[in-house]
Amino acid sequence: MLPVELATPSAVVDRDVLDANLDRATARVARLGARWRPHAKTHRAVSIARRQLRRGAVGLTVATLNEAIGLEQAFPLRGRLARDVFWAFPLIVSEAARAVDTAIRTEALRLAVDDRRAVRALQRALDNVPGSQFVGRGLPIRVRVEIDAGYGRSGVPADDVAGVRALIEAIGGDRRLRFDGLFTHEGDAYQPGCARGAAVAARDALVNARDASADLAPGDPIPISLGSTPSLAAMAAEPEAFAGTIDEIRSGNDVFYDLTQVALGSCAMDDLAFTVLASVVSARPGRRAAVIDAGALALSKDRTPETFAWNGAHHGAIHGLVLPGDAWTADGAPIAVTRGGWPIRRLSQEHGWLELADAGDSGASVDAARALPVGSRVRVRPAHSCLAAACFTRYVYLKRFANDVTRVVGWWPTCGRR
Repeated sequence: MLPVELATPSAVVDRDVLDANLDRATARVARLGARWRPHAKTHRAVSIARRQLRRGAVGLTVATLNEAIGLEQAFPLRGRLARDVFWAFPLIVSEAARAVDTAIRTEALRLAVDDRRAVRALQRALDNVPGSQFVGRGLPIRVRVEIDAGYGRSGVPADDVAGVRALIEAIGGDRRLRFDGLFTHEGDAYQPGCARGAAVAARDALVNARDASADLAPGDPIPISLGSTPSLAAMAAEPEAFAGTIDEIRSGNDVFYDLTQVALGSCAMDDLAFTVLASVVSARPGRRAAVIDAGALALSKDRTPETFAWNGAHHGAIHGLVLPGDAWTADGAPIAVTRGGWPIRRLSQEHGWLELADAGDSGASVDAARALPVGSRVRVRPAHSCLAAACFTRYVYLKRFANDVTRVVGWWPTCGRR
């Protein structure tokens, strides 16, 4: 059980599982002969970033400029992290001046573009920096070009060779900027059964764009970077097909994992390091669901794939799941949970509906007021840990001791996203 004094909802991280996940990710990347630049948007926590760096990560990837600044402020310039952060998001033109200031001040930040207007915004921002015509501390600013390998989100379409070349030329034509390589996100890997195919498509799109632009970047081959947790798992399972073809991996979810990754085969249920502790706030007699204080602002509204099943129970698309061993009365006594778990199918902003079935696995509804009375506590595994974690400003940090005793050993604050 978890300590009864913890407030709810709380974001809970199991340190032992977290460390095992980090070791696994490190080994998977090593199998591919690539560099690891994990995506910090999943955790946004300095303490976790340090654990990644100690395992050989070359730096971090972030989703927002504030994440980059928050991590930079947490790490002094003498630290490795502050010297290598990639903002893997198309440059927001209105943020160009702040991005340039951060890149110059910290000598840390790599930027991303997929449009010449973004390059021009950087150039205008640099024009307003005194002495920026002189390449020195913080200059040139490293800029990567995003490729759309078929996901249809952001990036230059992979077949637009002229567009890729034009961006590389625009960056290379300004001595204050330096072309830093090509990257993509193979989001199609999150479709069941598509991880390997998405990885192949992303790798091939980057290789083709690199080869078509090789004359614009003489010297070493243009670096290519891709990454998602399901594609990393798929590639590491077949290293002979991918080793040596990718320079950098930017997986992020594999620090925590979640129900979606279980459904995709990236991990086992026991590998989920992030959970949300919640309290039962309403359990009416005759109803089949209890209401908990973990709604969309604790779990997010993301759902698992329709294919999701666990221990013989086909749950389909759900927001979260309570497993056997993860429910207690208000004073800490265990509450039996059906073998397949209790799913959360409905959320409002602060409320979650937890569906109950009898512990005999018959699937019959039970009386919520008797099975899970008000004041009871549950530990929820979310469908998407990245979005669920983004709902919290700190994590409760747990460690398991002898005799299966779990204790709070600290709190990890997170840096702001916006």
